[in-house]
Amino acid sequence: PTGSAIINVEDSGENTIVVDPGANHILTNEQVRASRKLIESADVLLLQLECPLDRVRFASEIAQEANVRIVVSPSPWSESFARSGIVYDYLIMNETEAESFLGLPSHQLKTWNPDPPGLASLVVTRGSRSTLYAKPGEPIDEVPAMAVTPVDTVGAGDSFAGAIAVALAEGLSLPGSIQFASTAGALAAL
Repeated sequence: PTGSAIINVEDSGENTIVVDPGANHILTNEQVRASRKLIESADVLLLQLECPLDRVRFASEIAQEANVRIVVSPSPWSESFARSGIVYDYLIMNETEAESFLGLPSHQLKTWNPDPPGLASLVVTRGSRSTLYAKPGEPIDEVPAMAVTPVDTVGAGDSFAGAIAVALAEGLSLPGSIQFASTAGALAAL
């Protein structure tokens, strides 16, 4: 069966999602390999964790070999992501995912030293608050979020991830890409 999700939305617009992956979890390496030419011809490859981690890793390796920029939004979050071997140039996480991945509370994210091994650029979304970003060796910076009154935040994170991939492919800087993506995510919540 096709994957499905049950989404509960609070009056505030925040949501909780329960996922049944269905067909996503029977994706094979052969099917990924069949998409090699498409992956190799891309400007940016956007990956999430709705398929088995080893398939996501395989797709990231194809892209890396072809010098295709890789954006990973590790959602739905899995503690095993850090050990998965998935390669990326940009990692987009929400606060909860970043806390788990980096091992520190969200209130310390703004002062975190962005130099963990293997990390390229980190983007941390924080809902209605500014989006944090860091490149190794550079201090944490932030891009203001677009102010909206959310109706339903389902899809806002996916919209953000898709928009940042498009903006990077179009040649925008990382802060410019985040601004574009923040706007898309905010509009998706209306």
